[in-house]
Amino acid sequence: SMLDQIQGLGYNCLRVPFSNEALQAGKTPTGIDFHQNPDLEGKSGLQIMDVLIAKCGKRNIKVILDRHRPESSG
Repeated sequence: SMLDQIQGLGYNCLRVPFSNEALQAGKTPTGIDFHQNPDLEGKSGLQIMDVLIAKCGKRNIKVILDRHRPESSG
């Protein structure tokens, strides 16, 4: 629903900050409400990023991947 809101407000680009650590094999993403996002449960950080990019593509929203920092602790 957030991507629908972004599109509805006329935005056509989404900046996605991420850390190298979030994409490491064996890391489990945290802070996701799986009641609102059941399709993300059990996915790795990279798989979640793939889902986000695909859903943006369906809405003609461009994605800027921003390697924000090497570690999630910042």
